[in-house]
Amino acid sequence: MKATNQTNATPEPQEPYWVRRPGVTVSVCLGALVVLFSLYILLAANYGNKHARIFRIGSESMEPTVHEGEDVLVQLDAYATHSPQRGDLVTFLVPNGSAISLKRVIAIGGDTISGTPDNTIVNGRELYEPYTFSARFGQGDKSSEGFPEETFGPIRIPPNCFFVMGDNREHSFDSRQPSFGCVPLDHVRGKAIQRGTWLQVALYRGQRIQ
Repeated sequence: MKATNQTNATPEPQEPYWVRRPGVTVSVCLGALVVLFSLYILLAANYGNKHARIFRIGSESMEPTVHEGEDVLVQLDAYATHSPQRGDLVTFLVPNGSAISLKRVIAIGGDTISGTPDNTIVNGRELYEPYTFSARFGQGDKSSEGFPEETFGPIRIPPNCFFVMGDNREHSFDSRQPSFGCVPLDHVRGKAIQRGTWLQVALYRGQRIQ
């Protein structure tokens, strides 16, 4: 009886699938990226509807901090747990009107504020305001009519109210004007937190504000 010789053949090594079929792998990766990006867009849009919105600035009252025509991202629930603080850039419903405006909080409830052409005084102390137009570029054109006098006060701010001013003091209709006055807390709509990116502008488009 003859013995049967069996040969144990060693299989040739094969390259990984992603090396043999690179086109398929690239397509799968691109498809996954499209799905993930679409999911991100949906989640971001849903977040924006509830928590954030883009507003386009329609005046020069906040220059040089924010320029006319720029988009800002506003956090709508920024004051869900606390009130605006001095220095915050807030959006609010204009007193005695229906327009939305953006200004800087200068004084809060309980503060006493007064002002001259050269400075703003809160609770007896002169404010350091490097963000104003005049601080950066010097005094501007004072020929505009309809804007408030630079000398005002002293004014005692009621509780839950805010004295707001534009950074471009000579071209801002704000709390210095008696017909404007202080902004009640329930008129505050959100806090401006940054300039809007192109994607945020596309997702969170809101409205034009003063």
